[in-house]
Amino acid sequence: MTVTIPDVMRHVRNHFISGCIDGAWLIKEGRLMPEACFGPGDWIAILSGPLAGIHQLDEFGSIPIPSGTDGNAAWEGRIYLLTPPPGFIRLCCEIAAWARRHDDPTMTSESFGEYARRQEPRDWTQVFAASLAPFTRMYTEVSL
Repeated sequence: MTVTIPDVMRHVRNHFISGCIDGAWLIKEGRLMPEACFGPGDWIAILSGPLAGIHQLDEFGSIPIPSGTDGNAAWEGRIYLLTPPPGFIRLCCEIAAWARRHDDPTMTSESFGEYARRQEPRDWTQVFAASLAPFTRMYTEVSL
């Protein structure tokens, strides 16, 4: 099971929006234009267009383009600037590591002869509920 930072943002309904920019956008060979608005490592949320979703720009300020997707696109719309705090990012890394180690949350019971074991279904949302509580919002900021 793979848990990403955008997955956790959606779960807590908090994208840590620090601003937004409306405009005409161009993605050319993975680079989001105009480039002056963004820097390497920035988090953004694109609401419309071919790459709608939450993205972290790489060290070159580019959006990682999924394989099989054309690297060029143009659209008009809003892009949100996101600033997740370092503590949230660290917690997301812990959640991702936990999810990799506990890859089968669906196993709830097993038995063999007289041996029987029942396990309550647990996933990362239950295990990390208390840690995620300070970051959780009642209503989502954006629909992604």
